[in-house]
Amino acid sequence: QIYGRNVDLLKGTLAFPDRAKGYELVALWKQQVAPLAFRKNESLKTITRSGSEPFVVTTTKDQYHARHVLLTSGTFEHHKTLQVEGEQGNPNVHYTLDYYQDYQNKQVVVVGGGNTALETAIYCGDSNKVTLLVRRDRFTESATEANQMAIRELVQKGTLHVVYHAAVRQITPQEIAVQTGQGPLTLPYDLLFVHIGFEKPTDFLASLGLEVRNGEPVYNENFESNIPGLYIAGALTGSDSIVECANQTYQVVHQLPNPSGS
Repeated sequence: QIYGRNVDLLKGTLAFPDRAKGYELVALWKQQVAPLAFRKNESLKTITRSGSEPFVVTTTKDQYHARHVLLTSGTFEHHKTLQVEGEQGNPNVHYTLDYYQDYQNKQVVVVGGGNTALETAIYCGDSNKVTLLVRRDRFTESATEANQMAIRELVQKGTLHVVYHAAVRQITPQEIAVQTGQGPLTLPYDLLFVHIGFEKPTDFLASLGLEVRNGEPVYNENFESNIPGLYIAGALTGSDSIVECANQTYQVVHQLPNPSGS
């Protein structure tokens, strides 16, 4: 399967329907893992190890012992912010879209050029007036053709306006000041969605003992960190491709020794 700019084949048995949206994939994957032995609503606190002893993984609910640990925490709890006046503490500024909310007849501004930004704009585009602010002169390389096509349809419909070369400079309770390639622009808004990526939890990784260099965790060609037996994969490696992230975890798991001989 090819998804967006991905050309690699997806390894393993994880279902990945072509042109599925992010929230649709999450719902599907939850169904697939339901029969497995997994723990939910449980946050990682520490990973420790003494000599050749197994790792001790401590969470908010329990402790686990393992000879190998694969850390795929992603970066989704660490949203990048615009870092402009009026953003922090603003109840109308959001970094995730709540699909249970009924967004109707609102002035919606979305900042970002990736799939998350496009899908928020698409979701809100039928029942609201939406402005999509893109920092560059185009969407990101990972933006799928399906999402781009849906954006074009909403533009033609007149419910969505895309502004390229756009940078938010200030946010007030009623308006957003934007610098564009054609000059300053002021936009009224009811809701502002900021989807400009995520920061790696480098402080947390360093607290686990992982080597972090120039803000990036260090790992080898097998995705093993400086701590033998502790691997990282997914967004922590800098990948922004779901297929690539999934294939990384597949590679790690299938290169581990057979449990009976470990």
